[in-house]
Amino acid sequence: MSPLRFFLLVPLQSRVMLCGLVGVALVGVVQVSVVPAAGRDAALTLLLLQMFSASSGFVIPARRGHYDPILTGGASRSAVVASHCVLSIVPGVSAWLMLGLGEWLTGGHAVWSTGSAMALFLVSVGGWAGTVALPRLSGGVTWIVLMLACLSGPTAWRQGLLTAAAGGGAGEIRAAVYLVCPLVLAGRALGWQDVIALLPACGVIVGGALVAWRFLLRLDVTLEAAQ
Repeated sequence: MSPLRFFLLVPLQSRVMLCGLVGVALVGVVQVSVVPAAGRDAALTLLLLQMFSASSGFVIPARRGHYDPILTGGASRSAVVASHCVLSIVPGVSAWLMLGLGEWLTGGHAVWSTGSAMALFLVSVGGWAGTVALPRLSGGVTWIVLMLACLSGPTAWRQGLLTAAAGGGAGEIRAAVYLVCPLVLAGRALGWQDVIALLPACGVIVGGALVAWRFLLRLDVTLEAAQ
């Protein structure tokens, strides 16, 4: 059995998560059909859920024997990791396309904006890479806690973050905000200054994904009992 078929038959997301993605997309379509300008709000909700959906985890289920049919079935480890990564991300992207189509039919453009596309890329790849060695959903939880921690600082600090989130302020502060909270990019058309500020975030996320990929290729999957 190919790794791609295996992960299609044994979904990486729970039924509750898959139903949640479809539900959020459908509610978003209804929302933009009533209020066309609500595309950004609908996109934010779906981005938040995608943080958790892409955080599927690999090491723990692999060491509990859940992936034995593909890890011992002759498939290359690269194919297993690639299939795991793609099918961790695809459900959220599919829901995103559903929402985007619904918004497009109403004449909106927030879901298809360059900022929304970059936010989807960052939360998807970052969520997967950050959770490969952790329990399912841990990457999304950690990311949310980090965002809340950044907003719990002094008033002047929070004001600076909010200014950066709106596309203003110093470039280095914007770069940090885009990395910690890519959700602020939703619905925005990115200018050159935003693109430059996004480069560090993209570098960190892509670099983290490459490290996670290499880690999984070298992983010695020693079976352990479920806790």
